[in-house]
Amino acid sequence: MSPTLRSRSDDAPVVLLATDPLGVIVEEPVIEAYADEPWNRRNVIGFAATTALAAGLLGASYLGVSAEVHLKDQVVFLDLGIAGLLVGTVGGVRWLAAVLKAVRVRKGSAVALVRSRFVPAGMAGPAGPSADGFVAAARMTRYHRAGCPLVAGKDVSAASLAEHSAAGRRPCGVCTP
Repeated sequence: MSPTLRSRSDDAPVVLLATDPLGVIVEEPVIEAYADEPWNRRNVIGFAATTALAAGLLGASYLGVSAEVHLKDQVVFLDLGIAGLLVGTVGGVRWLAAVLKAVRVRKGSAVALVRSRFVPAGMAGPAGPSADGFVAAARMTRYHRAGCPLVAGKDVSAASLAEHSAAGRRPCGVCTP
């Protein structure tokens, strides 16, 4: 099933629910506005806790190693320092993963919003080919709906889906024919 992009008549922002290599499926308006930051309180507390624990382990390691003269007595404290580095690394990676996820969701919502606002309503949804079929120019690698903004003002000709497939063309990612 090819993805659909449903245009909105109101000015409410839209939220990305699913993606596909060919386009975006937009289902419902956003209910809450985004916070200023791409992370939430749980992420901040988790990052602060792992950073504090890592700093404590590294500090204890430093004090323990500096108090011992012989290497065999320092090994336990060196292990404590390595554990501190691992805890800090895990906390940082979790923080970055949460931020990247939030940014990916926001980017998807922004793409869906732009597409819903700038793709003509006749091109949205699984409406199938228009009366004159899908269009493309001879050197194009993708075929489009007749009203697609990517073919506006270009010398294109209509053809059936089978003809475009035989020519090796793929569907446009904007108008999602």
